[in-house]
Amino acid sequence: MTTSNTATAPRPSQPPRSLRKNEPRPSSRSLPGTTLTASLARSRCERHDFARRRIRLLVRKHGVSFDSPSDAILTAVTNQFCMDELVEQAREVQEQAHVPYSEYPVGAALRTADDTVFVGCNIENANYSNSLHAEEVAIAEAIKQGYREFDRLAVSSARRDGVTPCGMCRQTLAEFCDDSLEVVCDEGESVTAYTLGELLPNTITEEMLE
Repeated sequence: MTTSNTATAPRPSQPPRSLRKNEPRPSSRSLPGTTLTASLARSRCERHDFARRRIRLLVRKHGVSFDSPSDAILTAVTNQFCMDELVEQAREVQEQAHVPYSEYPVGAALRTADDTVFVGCNIENANYSNSLHAEEVAIAEAIKQGYREFDRLAVSSARRDGVTPCGMCRQTLAEFCDDSLEVVCDEGESVTAYTLGELLPNTITEEMLE
């Protein structure tokens, strides 16, 4: 019987947990019993990348650096982050949409004057006329809780196609919002912003019924 004189190489010890690059780390924002879905994580990554790109564009446009920011750039950046946050919430709520017929999820996030945000998604019905649109679901929840002043609405579809509120939703918004309400439409890499007055000029108002 032959014996091998080759010594077995010692097994390398594992690096400390803090140095393991590929090991997933628990999120400090996770709640017990919940998991961050892949689509939600992807949505958040998209939002942060989108915000960074927008800030670079704003910095170039105003011709200032982060070393000496002016009030104008700080205001612009703050406003952009608020807009991005609202778009992110409109994207996230699409996960709850019930769209077996159109397969076209839409989310809306409506911000009140005191920065409270109400979200809504589209809820379809086999009788199409009974379907609920994301914008009306969001504003219905806000009205139910006593809010009457709003300053910005973000609308997003899963296709990131810059969808705007339909005519019926515009009229519903006009019942409770001023013409100056900003409507932000998600186009994926960018957004397009309108005022409600631009989207629905010469709207039907209470005064017309007197």
